[in-house]
Amino acid sequence: MRRVNIKYNDTIQTKSFLNEKEFLKWIKGSGSIELNQAYKKVIKFVWDLNVGEKIEFFGWRFSIQSKARVGNHLVL
Repeated sequence: MRRVNIKYNDTIQTKSFLNEKEFLKWIKGSGSIELNQAYKKVIKFVWDLNVGEKIEFFGWRFSIQSKARVGNHLVL
């Protein structure tokens, strides 16, 4: 799981994603980023950032707030 800080147009939000596929799905749903191979590489790079690191491109800024390994969960 990753908690990703996302800044665009002076608006900051924090989103949690279980995996890279979920992150990509959110990006597609945002409608603000036109997806192509370059963006998919940037998404992979964002996913692999260390906590506290950031990347900026085309007015978007992504930084990793936290990483957590998702293991087996007990649901009662």
